[in-house]
Amino acid sequence: MSGPDAPPAGLPVNRIEALSDGVFAIAMTLLVLELHVPDVSSAETGPLAAALLAMWPKFVSFGLGFVLLGSLWVGQHYQFHYVRRTDRPLLWLHLALLLVCSLVPFAVALLGR
Repeated sequence: MSGPDAPPAGLPVNRIEALSDGVFAIAMTLLVLELHVPDVSSAETGPLAAALLAMWPKFVSFGLGFVLLGSLWVGQHYQFHYVRRTDRPLLWLHLALLLVCSLVPFAVALLGR
């Protein structure tokens, strides 16, 4: 079918949006798995507070990674607001973005150490 009433060529956008949401959700969840509760056997709050304070690099890197992934997710959400259909090159480009996003938890863990 061709003409002004024909649907646009290409693949629907909702499939790539669903994949993106899943990848972002898993990457954001993996960020928090680097935060472990410190092993403090004493009932006093002093050792716990000191152990939590010693973890500040992990908390900072977690926050930075979460904000980075959140910004990328918001950006891709607004980009796809303007896309009606996708084609093969756009799918591959978006998969490259998702590849980079899936590496963020590793970079965050490395930064936290």
